[in-house]
Amino acid sequence: MGKLERPVLFGMSRFKIENKEASLFNSAVMIENGKAQLSDKIHTVPVSEGGIASGSRKSFTFGPDTKILPLLCYDAMFPMHRMHGQQHD
Repeated sequence: MGKLERPVLFGMSRFKIENKEASLFNSAVMIENGKAQLSDKIHTVPVSEGGIASGSRKSFTFGPDTKILPLLCYDAMFPMHRMHGQQHD
């Protein structure tokens, strides 16, 4: 398989085991230049995502000076959090 010429952004379900506890996250992943960056959904849908944990949202950096902040589904419903309420890397 050849090297990717452009960044690839996709969503996935992710399991994490910490202190013998397993958690399921709804995550966005960006791969560029062989490196993966990960950002989790922080606001879960109350009725349909009861088993999904709230994670930590991170900005993705690509190119020399570009950052994006992925919003996963229900996270987009909280504009004050994404604009003013939280610090992002």
